[in-house]
Amino acid sequence: MVTKMAKSRFLLITILLLTSAKAYVQTIAERELLDLVNYCRTSPEEFAIRIAIPYIESHNLKQLSESKSLIRALKKQKPLNPLTHTDDLYTMATEYATEMGKKGFSGHRNYSSRFKQNSVKYTYTGENCSYGYDTPVDILMQLLIDQGVPDYGHRKNLLSHQFNYIGIAIQPHKKTTWTCVMNFGGN
Repeated sequence: MVTKMAKSRFLLITILLLTSAKAYVQTIAERELLDLVNYCRTSPEEFAIRIAIPYIESHNLKQLSESKSLIRALKKQKPLNPLTHTDDLYTMATEYATEMGKKGFSGHRNYSSRFKQNSVKYTYTGENCSYGYDTPVDILMQLLIDQGVPDYGHRKNLLSHQFNYIGIAIQPHKKTTWTCVMNFGGN
């Protein structure tokens, strides 16, 4: 028979191990965002019709050249494999989103060194950062439209055949309210 003291010790040790291992748990919004990303990748034309076009119309974004470019790109895009969530990319995304949020900065600071420091080993890597939104559809559409990004780098990461894995973190941000970091990996 296990005593109450033994149960308490086991529980305490388990909590300490999980805490020290930086075990992060995906939120519902992060899982929903991954589902939306994979919908966009696996059924790009359907995504354009059911999600992107209605979103663009309801947010009065039809006049943007980036919106028009997105719809053309999605209609031409060949279906891709879905991305698989990995704990290493998720931990890295969560730590960076948390740091950005607490310090109030933006951008891809120390991108390469963060991948090396976290011993993330992929042949191909990428990162998307979104600001101001916490809902999955708003985050994804901001990154797909990619307004003001001349090479559509965020869109290219989301629709790249080179990536197989992803970690997505949505965290509070002291200047923009919210930030989302997506780290990509591929072999």
